[in-house]
Amino acid sequence: VLEAIKEESRMGASLLRLHFHDCFVNGCDGSVLLDDNATFTGEKTAFPNAGSLRGFEVVDRIKAKLEEACPGVVSCADLLALAARYAVYHLGGPSWDAKLGRRDSLTANRTAANIFIPGPLSNLSTLTASFAAVGLSFKDMVALSGMIFFSPTVYPTILIYILICNSSCEQKGHGAIEVDLSKLLSCYD
Repeated sequence: VLEAIKEESRMGASLLRLHFHDCFVNGCDGSVLLDDNATFTGEKTAFPNAGSLRGFEVVDRIKAKLEEACPGVVSCADLLALAARYAVYHLGGPSWDAKLGRRDSLTANRTAANIFIPGPLSNLSTLTASFAAVGLSFKDMVALSGMIFFSPTVYPTILIYILICNSSCEQKGHGAIEVDLSKLLSCYD
């Protein structure tokens, strides 16, 4: 993971996003890594994922090294969880306990990915509901979205500002926006 981040610093956020998108569909089971085949259409081509998920080649390189050292021991699902954790930590973010022992999915579900992963044009209420549906709070949403959409080094205030403006700011002509900053500050209470 560290090698991939040294090659391209954005890869840390990409690995977190890959894990996040995997977990939104049927839990953290590695299904986002599966390619289309005769029995299912994978999640890679779902609207929220197509052309935007990155890091598959990093996961493939790590998995190849793990299989050389200890074949059949570490699942792709656990690999994604650990890669996301190490990426965030190495970029200065927090660390967390990653429970291990996940089993890899043998199938993927493009339809579920289209339904459950919030799309790039989702408004604040849709995003909040989507995160709540998988047990994540508003604070979790802001933290994850800040890591995914900007970078781990940018304070998530920018995202909160954008989310609040998408739902409650008054347009003032020529694209100018007026926002009540008390709404912005209340997010940190």
